[in-house]
Amino acid sequence: ICCSLHFFQAVMLWVRHAPIERRGVLSQVLPYVRLGTLGPCFIESLMHCEDFASTDMRDCQKYLSNVHQNLTSHDYSAIPPRRAPIKPLVICK
Repeated sequence: ICCSLHFFQAVMLWVRHAPIERRGVLSQVLPYVRLGTLGPCFIESLMHCEDFASTDMRDCQKYLSNVHQNLTSHDYSAIPPRRAPIKPLVICK
């Protein structure tokens, strides 16, 4: 997780260094960052971040929304309840 966070921060520093040229390329770079390892809360905070708020960042917003949805869409109610193991039948003579 730590490496993915550092990688994401490095990408954002790279974009902020020359935002006019690099903001358009960010939507192509983001899929190479393992955002799924950073957790849904972090992704949600990115979705509301001012870096992604402008209209020219719609592709990035869609990508972040898809990642967030994939992380939070697991339906745990479909998993059957855990049963106790079956005890073997021992026949004594």
